[in-house]
Amino acid sequence: MPPFSKVLKDTTESFLRSTTDLTLVMLYFMILLPSKKTPLDILRLQEEAHDFIGTTNYDSIKSALYHLTRTGLVTRSKKRLTLDVTLSKEGQKHIDKIVPKYRSIRPWDGHVYLISYDIPTKVNYKRNFLRDIIRSLSGAKLQESLYMTPYNPTTILKAEVATHAIPGNILISNLGIGGSIGEESLGDLVARVYTLNILEKRYLKYLEVFPASSAPSVSAMLSYLSILHDDPQLPFELLPPNFPDKRAYARYLSLHL
Repeated sequence: MPPFSKVLKDTTESFLRSTTDLTLVMLYFMILLPSKKTPLDILRLQEEAHDFIGTTNYDSIKSALYHLTRTGLVTRSKKRLTLDVTLSKEGQKHIDKIVPKYRSIRPWDGHVYLISYDIPTKVNYKRNFLRDIIRSLSGAKLQESLYMTPYNPTTILKAEVATHAIPGNILISNLGIGGSIGEESLGDLVARVYTLNILEKRYLKYLEVFPASSAPSVSAMLSYLSILHDDPQLPFELLPPNFPDKRAYARYLSLHL
């Protein structure tokens, strides 16, 4: 098992970039998550909590806890010396928003969509916002102002463009599963653009570091979620044979507290 400090570093470089979000998720996994914890689980959680405090600036954790309470994401006991905290409905919504989820069902219409756009540079922040939307649709950059995604982006892009008054032109075209660009097959193009070889190595490393005999831990959960955050979760039909994402997800579930 990797040092907890390494797990936290990977996590903060991935999907938990603020101390506030990191503290909320740590509280959730260690204290608030409904589960039946054995005495050994509790002992292991205490060790990981100690490592968390030792790795993260203590004043930053205190400040994050104050912010979580002030914004209503958690409620605390009036006896501030205890960690008697409760997750609010808003806190659960925030957890659901920031913690990635594995999609076991990925409907696909057999097309890959190309998105090109021409947005004035004077509204660069809206260009960046559009890119974020495209990436949230499993979009990957082919070249400047040209992205691809296997999921039909038309409905969502139309709504976002109208809601946020994004100027300029956005063009969407589709490429069938038998199509190709240049000398590459569609499968080769998808594997290259989405760097599936790197993602595959990360999943295989996870399976190696956390074998089936491992005990449930926050480390195992955060390590997996850091990889899942970077996984575009493409349609299963577009993944290479024996891609290890399903095995890694099953391992994550078996090591979930």
